[in-house]
Amino acid sequence: MKEKIIVVIVGILLVVGAFFAGNWLSQRQKADLQPIPKITVKTPQDAQEKAGATAAAPGQADEAARIPIAERYTDKSFDELEQELSLLCRDLDQKDYIAAYKIDGGTFAHFNAILKRLADRPPEVTGETRNMYTLLSNISHFYRQMGLKNITLTKDILAREGERIEPAMALLYAYLNQGIASGKLNLKLINLYEYAGFFLNTLGGRAYLLRRDSRTRILTTYYSILILDRANQKGLNRHGLDILPPLELLMDDLRNYRELKGSDQYLAALSDIRDKLKSQRG
Repeated sequence: MKEKIIVVIVGILLVVGAFFAGNWLSQRQKADLQPIPKITVKTPQDAQEKAGATAAAPGQADEAARIPIAERYTDKSFDELEQELSLLCRDLDQKDYIAAYKIDGGTFAHFNAILKRLADRPPEVTGETRNMYTLLSNISHFYRQMGLKNITLTKDILAREGERIEPAMALLYAYLNQGIASGKLNLKLINLYEYAGFFLNTLGGRAYLLRRDSRTRILTTYYSILILDRANQKGLNRHGLDILPPLELLMDDLRNYRELKGSDQYLAALSDIRDKLKSQRG
């Protein structure tokens, strides 16, 4: 029991250290980071053709922007969502700061390669403090699986594309859901569930979110809760994670942080989940 308490205390100290020093990894850990392998995923042909087409008629973009973020992708097929995500990535590829990374195959293909790698090597969701190796592995999970270059790329996109992050995350969530439902992505709901649990239920996941800006932290938490709710509905909550505590904290965050365009929609969705869970528990 004593040893376990010591491990937890040391773990907390490590998390605090990670929060104030994002580059805490040792030189040996940096040397162990593996690069993302070259991949063969191609940008969809129809997306390439659409990217070369003329711009949308005046007013169309404004009309699309008026659709609530939570509803923009509800009725779209996987192929349509894949096309939109591909076009978003093609737009990023035209930017100088992205070009400086010299990404083989473009950001769309690169994103799919990272997605596969993360799905193949999930973090630990439970028993994180049972030993120091597991705790350190969780805290350094994204560094170890993505590599420093890809971590820097991700941070760069989050910093420079702040206004686009909210609709982009809604698009990404819909893309993953439809890809899983249609069988067109080599992913399962359980893959998303493991990462949702990581963000909500571990020291490593929480430390990662604490180092992000409020927008990214809140949106990541929101979609993690939606994923856990879906896993609950399908009987896939194998770790027995409780959604209510992080859900209620997130609702407080959303009431206090009003910089998100979909705040009211997110609060309504969370309220529905909360009421459903409380009703089920009597």
